[in-house]
Amino acid sequence: MSNYHVGFKIIDEKIEGKPFKICVWYPGEERNNQMKLGDYVDIASTGGTEDKTTLRSELKSVLEMVFDMSPGAISQDVFEAALNSNVWAVKDAPIIKGKFPLLLIDAEPSVLVSTTEWLASNGFVVALPAIQYPSPANDNTLYEGPTKGLETLLSYMSKQPYIDTTRISVFGFGGGALAAFYLAMQSSKIRSMINVEGGIFMPASKTTLSADYKPAQFNIPLMHVTNPYITENESKQEFDAVRSTKYQLAEQVRLQHHDFTLYGRIVNGLTNLRGEDATIATEAFGELHQYMLIFLQKNSLSSESIEKSKYFKLDIIK
Repeated sequence: MSNYHVGFKIIDEKIEGKPFKICVWYPGEERNNQMKLGDYVDIASTGGTEDKTTLRSELKSVLEMVFDMSPGAISQDVFEAALNSNVWAVKDAPIIKGKFPLLLIDAEPSVLVSTTEWLASNGFVVALPAIQYPSPANDNTLYEGPTKGLETLLSYMSKQPYIDTTRISVFGFGGGALAAFYLAMQSSKIRSMINVEGGIFMPASKTTLSADYKPAQFNIPLMHVTNPYITENESKQEFDAVRSTKYQLAEQVRLQHHDFTLYGRIVNGLTNLRGEDATIATEAFGELHQYMLIFLQKNSLSSESIEKSKYFKLDIIK
């Protein structure tokens, strides 16, 4: 059960002479005048080259593509109604007095809003850098920009008076997991990491090519959520190179990668287009978030905590 109202703010800073935009979710004092889901989508147009109408149109096309729907399967009226639905956050609500654990994420501002809002409602500050990175020069620098972005974010957020600097974690989803992985190798401030369907041990990710890859320095608990493809194909050598305790949650049902994102929120919860698949995805999403909360609070998971799970199997590797 959630304990806090949710606040959301955008911080525009200038760090080392360059603009640095930060999106922050946090336990807030108010819950009036909630934002709309579409407000998160529109953030990407601020200072960018695309207007809100174009961004929304592109989002609709992507939704239909990733869920294998034909173009136009989601009617414009249904889509707009979904974007006009209320979310939990209140923009610029005052933050609750106190110090809160911090979770850093590398993702687009809108992609993981269900997760960021839920964690804020449970007493976490969640922050991500809302900036564009230059294209990598080669495979050795694939994740250099996002990793430096998280480094800058960690430095900035650690100085904020509402952060409990003894409880800082990183979260990675999909491709965003690599920057979080590297940051955890570099900074002793990071106490745990959650990776949801990120290919940090997948050969195709080329993780080991980066100068930031130092697996012996990854010494924190890892909650590692894998779909069947990742479970079967990740590199055992790379997996074993990380010697800290790994809590691997293997998905036991077929979930769509984007069931965990804004796309899943719209298609599964707001359009009624996926039937039983949407029910399964919604239940698995809720279950996983309960395990995430336990992990972030205890830096561990126990077999007892998920023994009744219908959707995940836990393997603890020490």
